[in-house]
Parts: sequence; structure tokens; C-alpha cells
Amino acid sequence: MQIAVISDTHNNIITLEKASQEIRFRGIKYLIHCGDVTFSHTLRACQDLHIFMVFGNGDVDQRAILEQLRSLNPESSAGQIQDFSLGGQRFFVAHGDTSRLIQTALSSGAYDWVLQGHTHRFKDELYGQTKWVNPGALGGKPADSVSFAVLDTVTKTIERIMLKEL
Repeated sequence: MQIAVISDTHNNIITLEKASQEIRFRGIKYLIHCGDVTFSHTLRACQDLHIFMVFGNGDVDQRAILEQLRSLNPESSAGQIQDFSLGGQRFFVAHGDTSRLIQTALSSGAYDWVLQGHTHRFKDELYGQTKWVNPGALGGKPADSVSFAVLDTVTKTIERIMLKEL
């Protein structure tokens, strides 16, 4: 199963729409957003996707974001963290501005995937048996190139998608 992972959109509708088009082109149905959408209307570009989202430090109106998510797809969810299973894998997602949550999840050994945003830097590391991933940023002031990631639960691999190359 392939799952798209994005983060730190910071209201950049253009890059989010470009990423969403690529996600749909690949036939991906699930999207994990690692936080910092900023304003709820930005999520309209993700219509018809099942979204697991965590709130970031830039997501001030969390209630509006959650309402927008649920109006786009009632199965979507948002919270301070996400802890769920999908495609036979266990996931922990947090924005990353509270690094203690990430470290606790990694140290527990309970997860196949620990996903985060916040730093705007791509990361694909193995921590014990856990894949630790940051997809990079779609908006704001990227410290790295604008990107998102596609993870594969079967091969346990990450593909970094550079938006400038699409």
C-alpha cells in the first residue's frame, strides 16, 4: 500500500494542489499531514483523500481545520498526535515541535513508522526497526527543497517527490 506524507503547507495552495494532483495520479487514497496547514481552506486541495493529520504550531484554529477535514471526508481525523494502523503497519505522527513525543515513540519500538514535520527538512532514517520520516515542506520558508514523500508499507521504502521536478 502506498501512502502520501506531506507537511508544513503554510497556506501554499499552489504546491499543495500540485502535490495532490501527483498523489491522485498515482492512485493513492491515504494522506498523512504532519502539521502546519495554517488555515483550514487550504485543505480543499485534498478533497476525496482520507487524511490523518496532526496539528502543528502554526495551526491556530484547530476546530476550523478539523471541521474542514471532516467536510471533505468524514473518515479523516486530526489531533495533537495520531497513533493508528494502516496497511498492516503501525504509525505514530506528531508535528515535531515537541521533540520529546517523537523520541518517546522512537524509543518504544512499538511503531513501524514515526512521521514528523516542523523542521522543513527531509528525513528518511532507520531507528532500530522503525522508519523515521520527515517529508520536507510544501510551504513556508523551506530549509530544504519543496517536497513530499510516498511511503510503501510492503517494501517499507520512501520515495521523495520533488515538486520542482513535476
